[in-house]
Amino acid sequence: MKKNAKIGFLKKTLLTTVRLKNYNKTMNRILKIIFTLALLLSIYHLVRDLLTNFGIHNYILDFAHRPHLWCGKHCPWITVPPEIFNIIASLIILKRNRVGLLGFLVLIQPPLWILAVLLP
Repeated sequence: MKKNAKIGFLKKTLLTTVRLKNYNKTMNRILKIIFTLALLLSIYHLVRDLLTNFGIHNYILDFAHRPHLWCGKHCPWITVPPEIFNIIASLIILKRNRVGLLGFLVLIQPPLWILAVLLP
């Protein structure tokens, strides 16, 4: 009896480990929603920045937009490369259905941009 109990315990442990490994390889629904939102917000932000940089202004484009001192003359164009990266990376992440390093790089950007917004 004890031998069968040990085998059953090992079987459960191995199955649980396999499930956890598979969980890490594929994305769940919440991560898909997060990266879809990141894609949509990046597209909106890129379009907004480009329109603003080319002199088109309205309430929707200028909402929560203010000049900063820390980026100087590069302010109009400083967000364009990260937004292009976010769009491409989010598309790759959603297509391959894995987060990986690209997902980490996309998810680490919002806290850094919040910090940059809070700077004068």
